[in-house]
Amino acid sequence: MGYRQFTQEHLKRLAFIKRSQELGFTLQEIHELLSLKATPKRSSLKVKALTEEKIDSISLKIRDLQRMKKSLIKINESCDGHCETGDCPILHALDGE
Repeated sequence: MGYRQFTQEHLKRLAFIKRSQELGFTLQEIHELLSLKATPKRSSLKVKALTEEKIDSISLKIRDLQRMKKSLIKINESCDGHCETGDCPILHALDGE
């Protein structure tokens, strides 16, 4: 009672969804991929395009994260951790000073 019985096909679908999420696809993108997967005779051009869009999106995020990291390293190096918070160069940098 209260248990669900999943078929092998359901488990495969869940694994597909989970792996797609791990790779950064949104639920809407996964829905589209599942629709494409359901029509096996269709060209894979749209699947490739969706994947390339995701790669481009991730590349932009990586660049943004690298820029953020570089900025944080720079402001972190400006503080030795032995001053009062009112004189903290990190806090001043975050204030835009």
